Amino acid sequence: MKTILYSFALVACTVAPLTGCSDNNVAAEEKDWNTTTYFQSTDESGQKTYYKPEVGYVGDPMPFFDPKAKDFKILYLQDFRPNPAGTFHPIWGVSTKDIANYESLGELIHCGGLNEQDAALGTGSTVYNDADGLYYTFYTGHRTQASASDYGEMVMMATSPDFKVWTKNHTFRLKGSDYGYSRDDFRDPFVFKGDDNKWHMLVATQQGSKGHLAEFTSPDLKNWTHAGTFMTMMWDRFYECPDVFKMGDWWYLVYSEKHSAIRRVQYFKGRSLDELKACTLNDAGRWPDSHEAS
Repeated sequence: MKTILYSFALVACTVAPLTGCSDNNVAAEEKDWNTTTYFQSTDESGQKTYYKPEVGYVGDPMPFFDPKAKDFKILYLQDFRPNPAGTFHPIWGVSTKDIANYESLGELIHCGGLNEQDAALGTGSTVYNDADGLYYTFYTGHRTQASASDYGEMVMMATSPDFKVWTKNHTFRLKGSDYGYSRDDFRDPFVFKGDDNKWHMLVATQQGSKGHLAEFTSPDLKNWTHAGTFMTMMWDRFYECPDVFKMGDWWYLVYSEKHSAIRRVQYFKGRSLDELKACTLNDAGRWPDSHEAS
């Protein structure tokens, strides 16, 4: 699941009267609940507040604030259930201005052919580049009929001038084994701009049996340089769908933990990217607020 650069939650609270246990037999305070205001969902008869496509389901939402349109675009993996054999999870999208009402954008990035690297699409992220006026989506290309000489997963790219027509770049391929990482587990690219004004990309992968978040940097989104490991994953964990953002004075890393015993969304934080990286350096376990946060 992905990720979260911009996240929103609606929390419904239910209240029940309590029978008090009091030493002085003072009656419990009575409240007039008719005066309580609360959010009343309009979602009873249609999937609006909590979006669901007419056919199929939403997988791995990839949120993006569009600085040109001044709205949010949420890309997602369209899950038809059943999906076509071997070619599945094209990237679809919606737009919204209030995270409560959505307009479907339909299919944005299609699956490749059965024998192509991106026969199935996996999680990625989208950014806008002022320098060339293009939107860039980096996504996982998953080969469903991979042989021993093929790559199970690699990072691929598509661009668009208007967020409507997307063109795959058939020459861009970021392969894990070129940098000492897994050729099969190399997925969920997340791109963001750091305080150094460079583009940074994190990729969930493995080096041997150890989980890693690999880091790459770029001045232009086209040419990427390996910057080493951003974070190692403690024990047998695998941090899927990493999402990095800065809020106030803190950098946050939100991820979906793939672990033999549990599956949950957690986060780390640091006052700089270097401090964030140090949270798991040598299995340090420097958890936010002195404990594992989820």
